[in-house]
Amino acid sequence: MENNESQQQPNPSHAPYNHANNNNENFQLNHKSLGFLVEAAKWAKLFSVISLCLIGVYCIFIIAFFIGSIPIMKNPYAGVVGILPMFLSVGLMFVCAIPMWWLYQFSIKINYAVEFNNDLEIENAFQFLKNHYKFIAIATLIIIAVYSFAFMMVALFYFT
Repeated sequence: MENNESQQQPNPSHAPYNHANNNNENFQLNHKSLGFLVEAAKWAKLFSVISLCLIGVYCIFIIAFFIGSIPIMKNPYAGVVGILPMFLSVGLMFVCAIPMWWLYQFSIKINYAVEFNNDLEIENAFQFLKNHYKFIAIATLIIIAVYSFAFMMVALFYFT
């Protein structure tokens, strides 16, 4: 009796998740959790589709604005100089479209995986979700670094 009590496993709800020591290959979600996952996938799909559409519309407007402004430019080199911001803006929008595409893929694959009970598709779906959030986190850190640098430069030049 004493031996069994000393070998009791810790309560899994209080133990931190350690994927290196996880030997539970038969992890399953209950119906309520699957419902939450499918609902989250629907919202992710809506958000990603709206974002991708807005990114596409923005790119069309930027290109149309550039093409429309060419005839009114007096300087023949103005078009060459003006094309750089257009390419930068459109390129930035394509970079912004990458995490939205990953979010869209997550939503599609989760719905398929739940409908057909496919473990491989669930794994692929969560891989896309991981990529999405990893991209967002790295982009956030870059933006914070750029703003911090800008504030330091403003403070340096303003107070000197």
